[in-house]
Amino acid sequence: MATWRSEVWPIERPTVLKRLRDHRRLYLEYEGPVSDRRGAVQRVTDGECEVEVGENSVWKIKLISGAPPVTLVMRPMGEAEWSVHPR
Repeated sequence: MATWRSEVWPIERPTVLKRLRDHRRLYLEYEGPVSDRRGAVQRVTDGECEVEVGENSVWKIKLISGAPPVTLVMRPMGEAEWSVHPR
């Protein structure tokens, strides 16, 4: 499961994300500490989305459960940093 860290939620303006290593599906419902004192997992939302990965690794993620639905356009900026722009 592709995973990014955001300092803000919801994302309402252009924001920089940090790409994390892929996570197991377990983390879709898990909240609590991460092993080896690496922090904690906190769920800030849930719901359904549609994902499209296009040219140059540009991701379009449509969050369909929100009111109103929003699309996040994500582009890699380097090794681990990504820019995200809501539409």
